[in-house]
Amino acid sequence: MSERRTVSMDLRCRQCDEALDPDATHACKYKMGGGSTRSEKAPPYHLVPPVGPRRISWRFGLGAEKHGEGNWMKSITDSEQAAAAFCKEAYNHMIEHAGKMVTGDTSDDHLGAIGWAVCVLAYAEQFWGKPSWTLIGR
Repeated sequence: MSERRTVSMDLRCRQCDEALDPDATHACKYKMGGGSTRSEKAPPYHLVPPVGPRRISWRFGLGAEKHGEGNWMKSITDSEQAAAAFCKEAYNHMIEHAGKMVTGDTSDDHLGAIGWAVCVLAYAEQFWGKPSWTLIGR
């Protein structure tokens, strides 16, 4: 059985997992391709159009009404096996909505649903410290 982990919402480097200061440049200890050192600053949230997070937030709200606020998180944090099953469902959910969207279906907010899946897969990656595709077995 996997041990439970807690997720810190502070900013961390995706390569070396060092805490990031939002006001400083980070010289990662891992070299990126071409021999250069990766430098990261806090993500430029001000560049993200508010409509994207808004649509994703509505999708999380629909889930909260149906299943309870934050209920999805239990599926990721209970065990790695539960997380793998949930990530597989989220991945399939995302692909299903992408397929409907490209056929012109307007019965649902498909972009909001895809954004929801991206968010929960990213959360699983952060929580378990490995790419979500390794959790779903791809």
